[in-house]
Amino acid sequence: MKNYQVRLGLVNNPKTPLPVGLKVIGTLMVADLKRLSKNKGVSSVLSSAAQRFIMRKGVK
Repeated sequence: MKNYQVRLGLVNNPKTPLPVGLKVIGTLMVADLKRLSKNKGVSSVLSSAAQRFIMRKGVK
């Protein structure tokens, strides 16, 4: 899990288990969180979690 591209690939993969995706989502950069929140291919749980992380970081 040290490689950023691997973490990003995991959260964008619709077959990744939700607990793994939710664990990794906190380590992503804001730009990737924005893309993830708009991605229709991932679980709605992950996209809403990405929106929450964006709000916590105070970025519009």
